[in-house]
Amino acid sequence: MANCTTTSRLIFAKKKGLIKNFSSEVCAIGFYDIQCFEPLGIKKMTICHPEKSVIKKAVALNHLTFVDLNGFTTRKIRVFDLTFVNITKSRKETFFNIAVAFFITKIDGMIVITGDKELGIDFYCRKLGSLTNLSFFSKSHGKISFSKKTKFIPEEIKKWKNYGKYRKICSDFYTLPGCFSEKEIDEGSNLLVKNFSNNLYGKVTDLGAGWGYLSAKALENNNRIKEISLVESNLNALKCSKINVSSLKAKFYWTDLEEDNLYIKNCDHVIMNPPFHKGKQFIQSLGLVFLKIAKQILKKKGTLWMVHNKELIYENSINDLFPNYKYIDITKNYKIIKAIKCY
Repeated sequence: MANCTTTSRLIFAKKKGLIKNFSSEVCAIGFYDIQCFEPLGIKKMTICHPEKSVIKKAVALNHLTFVDLNGFTTRKIRVFDLTFVNITKSRKETFFNIAVAFFITKIDGMIVITGDKELGIDFYCRKLGSLTNLSFFSKSHGKISFSKKTKFIPEEIKKWKNYGKYRKICSDFYTLPGCFSEKEIDEGSNLLVKNFSNNLYGKVTDLGAGWGYLSAKALENNNRIKEISLVESNLNALKCSKINVSSLKAKFYWTDLEEDNLYIKNCDHVIMNPPFHKGKQFIQSLGLVFLKIAKQILKKKGTLWMVHNKELIYENSINDLFPNYKYIDITKNYKIIKAIKCY
């Protein structure tokens, strides 16, 4: 189902005559739900997003796709007449995406930025309004703004390209904007590491590996590991994990666990800190997907190590899939589960 607020803003702009040239080259950056463009009648566009599920949906709808936005910024030619940008939860990712839009849009082309108030669209409109000739309209608990691409890109917007570079955190790890826990090590992941240290061996899989913290620490603290597979749906996070986990024991999979088949089996251990958001939408059922896959890929008597937020309720699902489970650590914010596959 398309995002109703985004769709209503786009339809509003079309009716006002603010969005035209659908037969021209069109690009969309940062839109998790690309079905929001269907009412506009755009037959073919280029979809830019790091999530595997978004790219798969774009291909199914016969759109072009591009995942590595850093590759776009190195192009000398401006290829799009109309570029849409959707703001995300990450301010640096949004600034980077806006900068990319200015670099890849042709002179006299249009850059359209939209987003919800709760994600800070007012802030971006004020910021861009101080740098460009910007017009905007309020609609459906958010705004949609319009900037015409001129010959000269403001210097501050040029600097926003730098937000697309790897950022080093905690002296040892690299992240990119938009990755989960991009600024610091996640408290829940850190707690899970403390519990599985010196307990892992053989074949290990890290489901929802992110930028690789759990796997890096697993290899550091468990020398009996022979192989570790990092499975992640966000390509930017996976790129970071390849830097953060340089061991020859590591294998990397860009995989959407809700849609893709995972050809891994007979694992001795699965480690995971499952997500519960898709874009800005809260979806606890993602955790159930991860639990089912963990059971599929574990060998009999293999062990699941999982951390989850304390307010999330997984007991019934875990009991159905892993009757032999227990909470081995509980803090103010998190619970650590250790479960043995019985059958």
